[in-house]
Amino acid sequence: RDYYASRGLGDVYKRQVMRMSEVFWIIAGLLLYACNSDVTVIKGEIEGLEGKITLAMIEPQTNDTVVIAEQDVVDGKIDLKSKGVSVPAWVWLNLDKGRSIDFIIDSHRKIQIEGSLADIGRISVTGSDLAEEYVFLQQLLEERYDMPLAELEKMIHNLQRREVLNSRGEFILASYRRRLEKFKRYRFEYIEKLIEMNPSQELSLFLIWDELKDSADVQKRLFESMCIENKESNIYQLLTERLQ
Repeated sequence: RDYYASRGLGDVYKRQVMRMSEVFWIIAGLLLYACNSDVTVIKGEIEGLEGKITLAMIEPQTNDTVVIAEQDVVDGKIDLKSKGVSVPAWVWLNLDKGRSIDFIIDSHRKIQIEGSLADIGRISVTGSDLAEEYVFLQQLLEERYDMPLAELEKMIHNLQRREVLNSRGEFILASYRRRLEKFKRYRFEYIEKLIEMNPSQELSLFLIWDELKDSADVQKRLFESMCIENKESNIYQLLTERLQ
């Protein structure tokens, strides 16, 4: 301190220290906000969308659907903010006429939605790593299993529409039905193995919740084998309540 004072730099030194201290506390405050902020921001545009929209999720303790954000949309512009959601969470955006889109929000807490109301299936949701991973997996499942399944169902439907089937037609119909059940089993087993190989990944929780919902026993077995650190998330609590 005497060294700086003897050269007339005492005041300069103090001002620098004060500025460094102020910068430190500003950075510390921003980091603290980033860590503790529980606000999810959803922005974007859906062409043709007008009127009130709501963002909803299931409350684990009550198993009730709750609205966590709402907005009156003008010219398709979306600007929603929700607070108090323990992420990751499964949510859905109610649009109009009973139509909705569902997606995952995670720790990034900033979602971008783009698309057209005329083609809801092509509305994109980005900004959530888990959401994008899930979309990628769904595309894989569609190509590998869902498209062949849809084709088999179409062929079965066409055969069943005939008033009379000869023996060959009956044989083909039975063959299609066996192949349909086989493809469904293969799809189920693929997801099951995927979860077993990724017991620490939160995406596995969403696969258990959404893809295996028709088999509570398998859901429970896989969920009990999971080793997830964040047990306070919405999806973890939902499965805990469902499978207890």
